[in-house]
Amino acid sequence: LFTFLIVMARLAPKMAQLQQYYQGYSGFAPIMPVIDNAIRQAAADRECRSGDFSFDRLDRSVELRGVTYSHPNSTSPAVYDASFEIHKNQIVALVGPSGSGKTTLVDLLSGIIRPDSGSVLVDGVDLNKINILSWRRRIGYVTQDIVIFNDTLRNNLLLASPQADDAKINQALELAHLESLVDELPQGLETVLGEGGVRLSGGQKQRLALARALIRNPCLLILDEATSALDAVSEGIVQQAIESIAHQMTIVIVAHRLSTVKRADLICFIENGKIVESGSQPELLDLKGRFFEMHSAQNA
Repeated sequence: LFTFLIVMARLAPKMAQLQQYYQGYSGFAPIMPVIDNAIRQAAADRECRSGDFSFDRLDRSVELRGVTYSHPNSTSPAVYDASFEIHKNQIVALVGPSGSGKTTLVDLLSGIIRPDSGSVLVDGVDLNKINILSWRRRIGYVTQDIVIFNDTLRNNLLLASPQADDAKINQALELAHLESLVDELPQGLETVLGEGGVRLSGGQKQRLALARALIRNPCLLILDEATSALDAVSEGIVQQAIESIAHQMTIVIVAHRLSTVKRADLICFIENGKIVESGSQPELLDLKGRFFEMHSAQNA
């Protein structure tokens, strides 16, 4: 009896631990098929990065030719028969109401998604034939939601281009109109910005993101709603920074605010996935179509 009690005393903690593990498994068991399915889907959707051509520089243009794309399980295409050409060092703006397909077009340009029909051409070469990593290395992407790490200003700038030297850093800061910020910070480039960049204003964060994109000397700069969350003053400063690099590189601007696209060489108005109007701002205003209506509403 004494031996039995000793064995039970030794087994009791193990049995309790086993029961605890079983209860934990029971709680997570229903989600396991979902996780397994997500892993299988990710493996099935893995993109092919190989291509016959390695992209180095943009010589002529990027073109969307008859591109149609539908999101999975969607009954209607997000982009339908879209065609336009972005010439080297040109500014092209994509405008239109929310959900019209502007960001989808940008994703098609960057190769994040592939068209169901039609083609994306880079200097006349189908993007499917280009090594996608070599193409993306030459793209600068600035979005509305900026990620800033609890690290120094220098390390936040070097995120996309760790090998950049001080000359490239200073050039990017100058183009983004951030030199004054460096002078104001107590330790300059070595100042820790805090979680989420708490030391910076909204406009400074956007200019930091712009400098981060410029430091890698992109052939194509994409600005996706980069100023939509800013006040008028901050937006004006960011616009000055954008204008300072205008026609030095190819720029695609996605915007709701038409004040950010007034200097664009080509404006494409997108509605329900279709490009319904295209031209310069004076040309579109003379048409008195959908762009004119949006312009009038924002300036009322």
